[in-house]
Amino acid sequence: MSENIRNALKQQIIEQHGKLVYTFTTNEKEIQLLLKWKKRRQIISIILSALTASPAVIKVFSNHTWWLYLSALAGFILLSLSSYSLSSDSDIKLAKLIEATHSLWLVRERYSSLLIDFDIL
Repeated sequence: MSENIRNALKQQIIEQHGKLVYTFTTNEKEIQLLLKWKKRRQIISIILSALTASPAVIKVFSNHTWWLYLSALAGFILLSLSSYSLSSDSDIKLAKLIEATHSLWLVRERYSSLLIDFDIL
């Protein structure tokens, strides 16, 4: 194989490796963002659940009506958040991203191995 063809082939492999690494990295970042948002939704749901239950306890000990309004607002937000969580497909998307990232990892390692062994071939 001539040197020009060999260099062109190596350059193409390097370029494809770079694209693969970029895709792999963006998938990892998106997985991190989805996991962070999922965790935040869970924490917000717990806090809002506590706010909706606390007025019942407060009502026994005192007569603050603003707790009732706060509880109603928290209940509405909790309902909206729960509806969003139920209708979103973020868990499915997360599972597919993780699977794709694992597949990309194997291909990335093969590209790296090819680049390392290219001069020997």
